[in-house]
Amino acid sequence: ISASVSSHNRSEILDPPVHLTFMKNPDVENGTNATCSFWDPTADNGFGDWSSRGCAIVNETEEGVVCECDHLTNFAILLDVSPKANETSVSVGITKTLEALSYIGAIISIFFLTLTIATYVSSKKLRSTEPSQLLINLCFGFLGIYIAYIIALHATAASGLCVLAGVLVHYFLLATFFIMAADAILIVNKLIFVFFKIRRYVAIASIISWSVPVIIAIATVAPDYKNYLEINFCRPYGIQFYVGLLAPF
Repeated sequence: ISASVSSHNRSEILDPPVHLTFMKNPDVENGTNATCSFWDPTADNGFGDWSSRGCAIVNETEEGVVCECDHLTNFAILLDVSPKANETSVSVGITKTLEALSYIGAIISIFFLTLTIATYVSSKKLRSTEPSQLLINLCFGFLGIYIAYIIALHATAASGLCVLAGVLVHYFLLATFFIMAADAILIVNKLIFVFFKIRRYVAIASIISWSVPVIIAIATVAPDYKNYLEINFCRPYGIQFYVGLLAPF
């Protein structure tokens, strides 16, 4: 129940309050913790969010919910549809196993990437060739991806940290892609254009590979940082994912 009047912003507390009855959808399983709510377009700094201000549950049965609210607007009931604990015991065990394997794989990868970087950097002979220098850059890119991945897994509870972790994942993925593209161009140049040598190729490729992703990541997160927030993993979603991550690939 709502009304909109142009150029007016007025809210009245109703006495007596209005009562609304909502029937539960029988197709929704595990619907618990009903909350009488309405959409507040002014909440969350103008982004809008659900609010229960001025509303309360008067009666709840298996068939429906009766709400009492002291104002008029667009009302709804929100239900928790999370699976019951006994139904998720197997899936939780599988999830924890996969999560543990992910951590083990990430830690092993970080160790050997660090070992590879240390080996090449410490040996002048190994790092003297262009492919070796690009390999070092590539190892740094993968190292950044794994570290950002671990941070992104644990940053979902804090929105600011989650956005930062998502941007880092986005940035290092793009940087790694650019470095692999530079390596592919170098291979083509050496196999096909044998006598054509690009001066300072690694320096130019490194500057482009590490700087251009910064511009893309900033331009992607700036319009709407909320598309980097997700309950399971911090990374770009929606239009940011397609334009900022898939399009450059």
